[in-house]
Amino acid sequence: MYREYQRRIAACEEEMQWLMKGLETKADSAATLPPPTDSVKKCKVMPPARAIALHEEAYRILGVDLTTIPGISVLHVQSILAESGGDISKFRSDGAFSSWMGLCPDNDISGGNARQTRRAQSDHCRRA
Repeated sequence: MYREYQRRIAACEEEMQWLMKGLETKADSAATLPPPTDSVKKCKVMPPARAIALHEEAYRILGVDLTTIPGISVLHVQSILAESGGDISKFRSDGAFSSWMGLCPDNDISGGNARQTRRAQSDHCRRA
């Protein structure tokens, strides 16, 4: 069963690579790719070479390196690409993007004091 699941995962990753190649390039061809962050190099879910390749492809599609945001890994970026199709300009502000990602705190304030602080969970963050 393990080998079968590994084969299916590999087939799914190949399909995702093929679909990502078809997305529009937004990175400036003259701009140099920023070096991968430690979160990319130390990704525990996939081999480092695959994580770096995903980082490069995401930068090509988005034109920005989202892994420089604390808490965002290459798998989160892959989820963002799947959900938004590579068009993050549809968000009206940085705050709207952070809220959509579930990175904004959900403060329960009563009488001017925060009773509870937690992050609001969103569906796409739970899947990543």
